Amino acid sequence: DLPAGLRNRIMEKSEGNPYFVEEVVRTLIDRGVVVRDEAAACWQATGEGEDLDIPGNLQSLLVARIDRLADEARRTLQVASVVGRSFYYRIVQRLVDFAAEELDLYLLTLERMQFIQEAARLPELEYLFRHTLTQEAAYSTILLKERRVYHRRVGEALEALYPDQREEMARSLADHFFQARDFGKALKYYTLAGDAAFRLHAVAEAIAHYSQAMACAQKVELDDGQLIHLYTRLGRAFELNNQFEAALRNYQEMTGLATERKSDSLKLASLSAQCIIRATQTPLYDPPQARALAEQALTLARQLDDRATEAKVLWGMLLVEAWGNGDNHKALEYGLRSLELAGELGLREQMGYTYTNLVNVYWNLDQLEAAREANREAQAIWEESGNLPMLADAYSMKQNALLFEGKIETTLEIAHKSLQLSQSIGNAWNQLTALHFMIHAYVEQVEVSGAIEAMGQYSRLVEETGFFRIGGLANRLWLYLSIGALEETGPLADALYEARDQYIPFFRPWYMALIVREKIGRGSLEQAGRMLEEAYQGVDPDNSPILYTGHLPLAEIHLSLALQDPERALERTGYLVETIRRVGFRQILPEALWLHGKTQLALNQREQARRNLKQALVASQVNGERRVRWQILSTLARLEEHSGNASGAQKLREQAGEIITFIADHSPPDLRAAFLALPEVRKLVDGKG
Repeated sequence: DLPAGLRNRIMEKSEGNPYFVEEVVRTLIDRGVVVRDEAAACWQATGEGEDLDIPGNLQSLLVARIDRLADEARRTLQVASVVGRSFYYRIVQRLVDFAAEELDLYLLTLERMQFIQEAARLPELEYLFRHTLTQEAAYSTILLKERRVYHRRVGEALEALYPDQREEMARSLADHFFQARDFGKALKYYTLAGDAAFRLHAVAEAIAHYSQAMACAQKVELDDGQLIHLYTRLGRAFELNNQFEAALRNYQEMTGLATERKSDSLKLASLSAQCIIRATQTPLYDPPQARALAEQALTLARQLDDRATEAKVLWGMLLVEAWGNGDNHKALEYGLRSLELAGELGLREQMGYTYTNLVNVYWNLDQLEAAREANREAQAIWEESGNLPMLADAYSMKQNALLFEGKIETTLEIAHKSLQLSQSIGNAWNQLTALHFMIHAYVEQVEVSGAIEAMGQYSRLVEETGFFRIGGLANRLWLYLSIGALEETGPLADALYEARDQYIPFFRPWYMALIVREKIGRGSLEQAGRMLEEAYQGVDPDNSPILYTGHLPLAEIHLSLALQDPERALERTGYLVETIRRVGFRQILPEALWLHGKTQLALNQREQARRNLKQALVASQVNGERRVRWQILSTLARLEEHSGNASGAQKLREQAGEIITFIADHSPPDLRAAFLALPEVRKLVDGKG
């Protein structure tokens, strides 16, 4: 029950801010302008309050309320504000110089005046400032010199009272010692907080803590080991947060510091870190630069007899050769030597990194079983250590292997698992990788809507990160080619071709094969031939891994058939099928066998054609793919009809029709129309295929 004049003054000062209004009312109660009428069970004003000065902002109002406290209560509130928004009774008790009974009384007073409130009694008594602005106001009333003293005492009290919780409280301890200008202890605890966040894959927090530690490191003397730990951990956290330029600047700063300190160990750590970031598939990928850095680092590591870093650099050299279109036999040699050194030294993490990338080397050498074993070893190490980013990497390798082996459904399962894991840790790189394999699996199943949804997620991540733009073009082109949506493919193929100077080496054959297939689909056979010739430049068919180059001979066979050259097509299909079976690259086996049978049919080799087409159908069913199966069934139907088996031909057409219906039902309207308009599809739908 407030007089209108007093109500208007409150609203004018507080501008309707609820917390400000609340604090103004508390001030009125403190001053006796508003009192509790117990009989009427309400609060009433004792006057108009004309002589009451209400501060013009909330901070000033809070400070004014605090200043009116008794000295001991005010000191208790100030000490508590140094501890933080919440504070334990035991901490405050160590910081004040009066008895527990008096402290209890002052805390009760502060509770009654609603500055603080009890937050918990278990596991110990804890209080909370009712509002962070109250804490800030109390803190602002402490002289700067006193603040530093209190922060030090709070830090020391936390150390003494909670010796087993120092890692948990590391951030708080670091902040208190930083405010106390004890940069040595602040460095220790910021580093501890960074290490804890890094282990939990909270990379943004790790970057913040390590950056604070770096600021402290400018003010104290550190040995090389401490500096290497800080720089390499901060750099790795930047990498995991997709801040590759920041990571490189950090490593280059370490190089400058190494020169300044004339420290070979710092120089070696910097060279090896830069080598790895230049050798992996980041926006900073630069194989020649990585190779030069690796050679310098390896020489220096051997001079210093630093076998642990030698193992790391050998891993980097593996990356250079495996990813940079280099010598895979050399890559294998480097990898095995890295594993040997890491094993002798008990460096499980380094073994995990090396095993992870040995998978690529074994793929490049067409050794799928060895690749599977390396992937199993890597996955076991990352599961054992709880390293989630690298576990996501291991899943990426596993998806690739499963796709190669034609295990489409299992590829999808692992891709979804990998995507969820990568999303949980904010790892955009492996999210994109998981989506890439998910798209491929959906395309093989011709689950068009699923592929489009995954491509949408992929595109959003590309826009956010700038990674894998070319991969996004290729994936979309692959989908549209698979359902014959040629109205959509032209601009995609042209854009993909224009970006050919930016191709990652082992993706180049697939990208070029897609472009050739697009030109064949449009009837631009002469242009397709020129592009196929360009695609084969630098590719040795006898020594290049079929896992990466296999789509080129498929494109070549399609072109030979379009040019009505079945003899050339037969030569290439025979070689391709034999190689696929030897290596185990079952993903493209259904298509290769279908083309082999189709070619034999064109040459009137009907029995051989029937055998290969039936094998193609079985391979398609085993893989769980539909992309080629309806075409295999259609070709088999024509063969049976030519052989006089009309009922058998009809059954095969019906099976093809079921797949066509599935594809149509799982496609959006525009792509469904494009697919159903394909001449061969129309014939099957009309019963004339």
